[in-house]
Amino acid sequence: MKYLFIALIAVSSLTSVGQKHDKHDGKHTSEMHERLQTAHVGFITNELSLTEAEAQAFWPVYNAHKADKKALMGTHDMKSMHKNQQSMDKLSEKEALVLLEKMTAHRSAVTSLEQSYQSKYLAVLPAHKVLMLHHAELQFKQRVMERFKRGHEARTKKASHGKRSKDSRHPGMAREQ
Repeated sequence: MKYLFIALIAVSSLTSVGQKHDKHDGKHTSEMHERLQTAHVGFITNELSLTEAEAQAFWPVYNAHKADKKALMGTHDMKSMHKNQQSMDKLSEKEALVLLEKMTAHRSAVTSLEQSYQSKYLAVLPAHKVLMLHHAELQFKQRVMERFKRGHEARTKKASHGKRSKDSRHPGMAREQ
């Protein structure tokens, strides 16, 4: 019953995330983020079939992992990397080597973080649930992306129906050119 309730919250939150995308104010973004987080927690809890004791031990580790990953990604200069990728042919050999070293160091830090948290997860969950966590994360991301894509397609289709040319309103009165 508890899992059914969590799944229901997750699905209803996820469906409401795609609504009212025409507002871009901070309040709406925050509200949308909260709904997405609620859906994410419900989805992970349901997919892993976490018991109450497992959930109490798991979520603090998961939240710390997420915060550490976010902090690590913040140290990675993505704008500079993207800029350099756009003009790779213009980089000197020395600049290219520096960029490669930065990329390798970042990958190494990410790998180290993941290994550290894998052992922390294994301290609170059985190995099969840790494997299921990785799968559930991918599934959730795919479902969210599919919903956003469908919502975008629906909004695009709706917008294109609202923007008809003068000629399409009066087919017999096409303008001569």
